[in-house]
Amino acid sequence: MGTTDPTKNIVTLIDLNTTTRQTFVTGDPPLGVAFLKNDTLKHDQALIVTSTSLLLMDPVTGVMRVVGTLAALASQALPAPQATFPAEIVQTACAASADGYVAWCVGDAGTSPHV
Repeated sequence: MGTTDPTKNIVTLIDLNTTTRQTFVTGDPPLGVAFLKNDTLKHDQALIVTSTSLLLMDPVTGVMRVVGTLAALASQALPAPQATFPAEIVQTACAASADGYVAWCVGDAGTSPHV
């Protein structure tokens, strides 16, 4: 596997009211996003899946924090045995529930098995 292009390790936030853009560095290529409700903040947050971790971004402040890493998820017990865990995710698909409180993300390393 080659070196990751750091120019692709970004997220662009677009303000729909003013059409201004802000760019944020994620450290790893972002692959998927789902927007979740946050009753404490009174606005949605973005759950961003990168090739190595899960990030939670507040689009109002631009603050991003690591929620977890794929390595940490791989170490957790699953209800069914899994053959191997991919070292890096290259594709994801994310969706939020209708009420906005739960997100599902499926990752793929380009080979079986899927995460």
